[in-house]
Amino acid sequence: MRGTLLVLLIALVAAGCETSPFQKKPSSELTPLDPIESTPLDSATTTTSTPSSSVAEAPIPPETGLLMAVEQRFSDIPLPANARQIPERSYVFESGTLQVGRMVYISKAAMTELAQFYIKQLPTAEWTRESLTESDRVHMVFTKPGKRLDIEIVEQGVSRPRMMIINLQPVAKDGGL
Repeated sequence: MRGTLLVLLIALVAAGCETSPFQKKPSSELTPLDPIESTPLDSATTTTSTPSSSVAEAPIPPETGLLMAVEQRFSDIPLPANARQIPERSYVFESGTLQVGRMVYISKAAMTELAQFYIKQLPTAEWTRESLTESDRVHMVFTKPGKRLDIEIVEQGVSRPRMMIINLQPVAKDGGL
């Protein structure tokens, strides 16, 4: 009997409590939401004010993609942080202003991640993308005054890392090699 009375007493107190999550507000107390005016803003959202209203812009997505390696063979050719060089398949020659090289790296990153890394990072080093070809491999050509950079990203199989073949060569002023 005491247990039943205790349960009833708790039920009555909970039903009368205004902060109860089970308490349903009458529809007259609910305020309609204006999707533009009442959108909660988080720290990654910006707001633009106009004289008549405040408009929320789309949230800025977090920076994604591969990180850049701290050390790179050439200062103007970025390298993903997870890439590992294959020395027996690579060579580099530098003399004064001449830089020539074939660098071969492997990476466990996806082929599209590697391609996006170069598409995003090379323009910051003043490279201009000339072409991009995608099939079972990705081949990209970038140029800057006096240099041509060919990057080929190749799948090596399901459980094997991707291979990146980076060829740097000089370009004559008339555009020839």
